[in-house]
Amino acid sequence: MANISFETFALRGSVLNLLGRITGRVLFLLSQALLARLMTPFQFGLYAIGWNIFRTLGLFAPLGLDAGVIHFGMRYKLKDSSLLKTFIFLVTLLGVLSGVTFGGLWFAGADQLAQWLHKTSMTIFFRLFAVALPMYVALRILSAATRISKNMIYTVLAEEVVPGMVNIGAIWVLVGLAKWVPGSVLALALSFFGGAWLSWIFVVQLYSVSWHGLGKILKGVKSLLRFSFSVMIGSGLGSLFFLMDRLFVGYFLPPDTVGRYQTAALLTALFVHLLASLKVAMAPLVSEAVRQEDYAGLERTYTNTTRWLLIVVSPLVLLLLLAPRDIMVFGFGQNYAGAEQIMLILLAGQLLNLLTGVVDILLIMSGNPGEWVKVMLFSMGINVILQVVLIPKWGAQGAAWATAASLGLASLGGGWKVYRVLGIHPLDIHYLRVVSLLAVGGFAVTTINTFSSPLWLKGSLLSCSLAILGYALWRYGLKKQEQLALLTVLRR
Repeated sequence: MANISFETFALRGSVLNLLGRITGRVLFLLSQALLARLMTPFQFGLYAIGWNIFRTLGLFAPLGLDAGVIHFGMRYKLKDSSLLKTFIFLVTLLGVLSGVTFGGLWFAGADQLAQWLHKTSMTIFFRLFAVALPMYVALRILSAATRISKNMIYTVLAEEVVPGMVNIGAIWVLVGLAKWVPGSVLALALSFFGGAWLSWIFVVQLYSVSWHGLGKILKGVKSLLRFSFSVMIGSGLGSLFFLMDRLFVGYFLPPDTVGRYQTAALLTALFVHLLASLKVAMAPLVSEAVRQEDYAGLERTYTNTTRWLLIVVSPLVLLLLLAPRDIMVFGFGQNYAGAEQIMLILLAGQLLNLLTGVVDILLIMSGNPGEWVKVMLFSMGINVILQVVLIPKWGAQGAAWATAASLGLASLGGGWKVYRVLGIHPLDIHYLRVVSLLAVGGFAVTTINTFSSPLWLKGSLLSCSLAILGYALWRYGLKKQEQLALLTVLRR
């Protein structure tokens, strides 16, 4: 594989996917900030507990069919496109049935779960979340089906933009105007329904209208489920890792503390989604390089993309370091002052995750998924032990330290596995320059933050810091050909 250029990488589908994810995350963050301001920390904590359980079930309720519909849908598109729509309908039906099953069990056991968590007022939240689960599954599968067209705009609109806007509007009406706190969950359900409906419209427009061939498709259901289940287990473990702290916090701590922890975690989760966008772009590149046995090219690509990601996130990192308390208060309200310490601890773990880059994709797409599963299982075990030990002792900050430590362990362990199995690492002179510049910039703004000063002065200092760091990253962090390629992309 030839060394991928900055322009080639930027012009691939990753750009649209990245912009779509950023838009979706911003809309979601706005919805959570709106909820935090319309609710008390206790009420927002109840919502957060339900939302985190919902996200956990949402990892497994689709049964991995959102990946299966793409994998097998591409085959139908190439071999017999007239069967594609029938296939998509069948997969969606299977997924919705799974969502109804998961949701029905949750609905039926809502009261018992609330009692087990010692939060009896959670019952109505749990039942509304349970109703939303089948809609979420339908959205995941139908949105994934639009990607068979290789045009990411449909997924961006149906999965990120439209649901985000519907959610914010419904929250304003149901919680802001009607003053009905459980309406926060109903707003979420409406957003999923709107996204799923739009995805179905796109599917109808994109693919053949024929509904024949059901018998032929049913013969391949076993292979579909086998593939989908394997993806569900692999991706579910990785995603569950980032939810474990919030699940333990929801069990051990009171709802108002849960609400504050949730706001801190929301800000640092932005880095997870940025890294996920890079993974989408890297997956086919890794697969191509391994097929060609071009490990030197793979190492260059790994190094370059990791370095580019660090450059992209540097302004956000400096902003969070310079004014963490002001950001929490500005975004979520005065009730959430104090959560900035949790956010900074979680940020440390995310930085270690960013420093090692897409180690999971490198191992999985190179045919070594077992190596990554070993790393994740070990790190998750350490995470569970630390959560159980540290939360009763140190509360929410204990959960944050447990998460940061186990995430750092998973990242560094994954990096070591990549080096041992593939013989590659991201450590070249340009990467080390970027890391050094970020370290110096982080130390500078952290030092500034120790002095008491008004927000306008901190803003001015941040602007100067970003300008200096931006020039240094441009001058020393990017290679000459990357600078030229980036200028070419920006002029288009």
